[in-house]
Amino acid sequence: MTGQLLQAIAERRIISFRYGGYTRIGEPHVLGEYRGTVQLLFYQTAGQSASGRLPEWRRFNVDGISALELTDQHFPAGRSSPGSQHSKWDKQYAYVP
Repeated sequence: MTGQLLQAIAERRIISFRYGGYTRIGEPHVLGEYRGTVQLLFYQTAGQSASGRLPEWRRFNVDGISALELTDQHFPAGRSSPGSQHSKWDKQYAYVP
């Protein structure tokens, strides 16, 4: 799965996956590690969310992601930076500049 996420970030491809019982659709922006956990910083544009707020920046533990699919749709780089709650990383494996 990590390989697919790296590809999606490098190619700026919209992805969909299941997490926490919800379908998430949007833009993968950073794959990295924080406190020993591999995480994905994701700009969710469609699908479902417990909070109901979309679009919205979200951070997901990669080991909780299932049914990952890369779509043929692409997104542009250069979204405004998320708040500080999303910015801390111990390592970054890939990111959208």
